[in-house]
Amino acid sequence: MSCIDNLALVGLRDSCGEDLITTTTGYYVDQLPGLNLQVVAAGQGPESEDAQAEVQKHIDLAKTIVADKVRQHLKSRYSLDSSVEHRQTGIYETQTAQAAQAQWVGQNIRVRNNPDAELFVSDLNLTVNTTGTVTVKAFDLFSGEELQSKAVTVTTAGVPAAASLNWSFRPKGADLDIFIAYDATSVPSYVTRIASGWCHTCKGGVYNTGYAQVYAKKHTTASNPIRGTITGANGTAGLSLKWGINCNADRLLCSLGDALARPMWHYVGFSIANMMRYSKRLSPDVINYNQDYEELSGQHFNEYEKSMVELLKNIRVPKTDCYKCQSATQISIKI
Repeated sequence: MSCIDNLALVGLRDSCGEDLITTTTGYYVDQLPGLNLQVVAAGQGPESEDAQAEVQKHIDLAKTIVADKVRQHLKSRYSLDSSVEHRQTGIYETQTAQAAQAQWVGQNIRVRNNPDAELFVSDLNLTVNTTGTVTVKAFDLFSGEELQSKAVTVTTAGVPAAASLNWSFRPKGADLDIFIAYDATSVPSYVTRIASGWCHTCKGGVYNTGYAQVYAKKHTTASNPIRGTITGANGTAGLSLKWGINCNADRLLCSLGDALARPMWHYVGFSIANMMRYSKRLSPDVINYNQDYEELSGQHFNEYEKSMVELLKNIRVPKTDCYKCQSATQISIKI
């Protein structure tokens, strides 16, 4: 779920002025000329439970349309909503067995100073010298919170057991610090290095990529690991990960907050007026005012487009790795 889903930008009141759908911006559907709850009730389709639910559908649609418009505007010049890096870490160079390791052993992936980056872990391979179920977990090293868990079934000792993860992690601040590991206190494994040719002492035990740093780490107690309790490990104990860094526009989008409300409000007006234009209901509000709804639809769409232009013109883009401006030439080549 995107953070924009939690923004209350357009509301609805009843005929007594009481909030039916709350808003933080002061924009209400019933303030739109010629549109209110009674009008919606007269024109809504038979599949809607009630008029309020129908209005909520139009508000949700407007939120999606406006958010997508902002994303498309940003994507035309910046690396957003796409993968900027794809890697595999945890490389089997030789099939070398090793004894059981610490409580938690695995890979620590860090993304620094890029609050718009999303870490996506797609798959894992785990090679251990035993059979049974081994649980791989992901921890937030800032809070110690367990974020994800996956039970991996190992059917043959020494043969990589594969699992699809589809895990994604977004930073809560400027940095992302994720530890993906398994309990290796009683599980003998095989040697895996962070990257080809990598050794634990090289460069302080860190493998630098374009957007992240990856460490082989361990945690020696049963408590959830945090940043101050993990230490360097000699390899990843058979754990191999496929992961990538995506750039996501949601943080900037949600920071716009109330500025999104006006174009949303007018798009709701356009959407409801359009519904009334094409309604099959044989009510007086539909039949007698069809021309009015056609005019209202056009007026609100024009106001939506004008307010959208004003919104996009005033967006201030932050300086992060995800907002590296691309020239028009680069864009056309990529297409």
